[in-house]
Amino acid sequence: GRVVAVAPAQHQAAGGKIEVRLDSPSGALLGETDVIRPSADLGPVRLRTPLRPTSGVHDLYLVFRDAGGKGQFLFAVVTATFETGAAAAR
Repeated sequence: GRVVAVAPAQHQAAGGKIEVRLDSPSGALLGETDVIRPSADLGPVRLRTPLRPTSGVHDLYLVFRDAGGKGQFLFAVVTATFETGAAAAR
């Protein structure tokens, strides 16, 4: 998967990471992003998120995690793209 996100320091973004989970917020972990760190630069961060192969049709849950656990604004997701293995290999 590919995720584009921004964590603007001037808006007190805490940063964090995104977990991709199968069928529920506590489901099997398919993959996760590197930590998205707050930055004064308003440019988005592009993250490649390798996902564990799975079969069948499932719901995907994006779980946003804050390392500090303060429950504040973490980051904003601009786009998230998921592709099949054949499309991702191109």
